[in-house]
Amino acid sequence: MKDDKKKQYQRKAKRVPSSAEKLQAMLSMRGLPAALVEKVIIELFQEQERDDRGLYRVTHEAARAQTQCKRSTVVDELSATELRRLLTYGEVSVASMSKTVLPLLKLEEDDVFYDLGCGTGKVVVQAALETPCRVSRGIELMQNRVVEGQRALERLKKKQLDDYSTKDVCIVQGDICQPPPEAPMTDATVVFINNVCFGPELMLRVMDMLECMPKLKRVVTLRKLCERHRENKCARGGNLCTSYVHPPQESEIHVSWADKTSVYLYERVNQPVQERVNQPVRELAVKLQFNSDDLED
Repeated sequence: MKDDKKKQYQRKAKRVPSSAEKLQAMLSMRGLPAALVEKVIIELFQEQERDDRGLYRVTHEAARAQTQCKRSTVVDELSATELRRLLTYGEVSVASMSKTVLPLLKLEEDDVFYDLGCGTGKVVVQAALETPCRVSRGIELMQNRVVEGQRALERLKKKQLDDYSTKDVCIVQGDICQPPPEAPMTDATVVFINNVCFGPELMLRVMDMLECMPKLKRVVTLRKLCERHRENKCARGGNLCTSYVHPPQESEIHVSWADKTSVYLYERVNQPVQERVNQPVRELAVKLQFNSDDLED
């Protein structure tokens, strides 16, 4: 009898959870803590962390050899120098992504997130780990960068995190002006673009692509969509920059190519483009009518 009571009240030794289980528990709470994310990303991208010179060294030969995919005329017509500039590599720091960029993106569970020109896909991975967003996709023109990203995704998959396993995360090679079928872009709700090295023609085409995303809510960029925006003038010209609230919200972040740079949040305007084009005309008509009424009085 005494032995039975002893067994009944005997405390069981606490089982120490494994590191994978700790990760799983944290991920279940709407994403991993920012402090842990950086360590995980270093582990996932270990080859890049040890030696990333190959990503930055873009010769004329490498530029052509590594971009052998279905390309748009915008990219095909670039000169060798313009293509090299477009492929210049640079990253936002993991800390700045956690502290500044992800809060701007405001990703929710039902969002479809795209990083256009994603490099090795660190932003794509970080969004999947640190936010509840269930669909995170990256498109990159350079094949060697895509290989690094896909290797990282394989490592992440092996961690067997239950919450992550239900997410749709991919990094694919492609031209953002002619997206691949695995990442069609038309389903995007939130977009991130490191457009520092995008030329004027490419940016105009990117704006066209954004306009074809019916569910798009916001875009975060590293250069302004319209450097000299004037609401009425841009609306009269039918410029697609009027699809967004101006001025954009501006913040400061740390990047690999400079100490600091700006990042811009553009919220989508729900009003159709044609209505925005006609708005200044209607405003002028109302103003003229108001002045006419004053004269009659």
